[in-house]
Amino acid sequence: MRITPAGRDWMESFRQPTQRAMSAVFRGFTPAELAQFRHMCLRLVENQQRIEHYLRTGRPDQPASA
Repeated sequence: MRITPAGRDWMESFRQPTQRAMSAVFRGFTPAELAQFRHMCLRLVENQQRIEHYLRTGRPDQPASA
């Protein structure tokens, strides 16, 4: 699969305002705070996936081994 030149142009036109918006949203956050925020968001996604698994199968997800 290949992206057409028009598709690349659209992606670039979408990327620029999105990057500016994200910079504004996270202004003032330290790199450590951004890393912690990302980590917490990923944990939320994992928890949501566990809930979906439970609702689909009726069985709790097995905890990850340490």
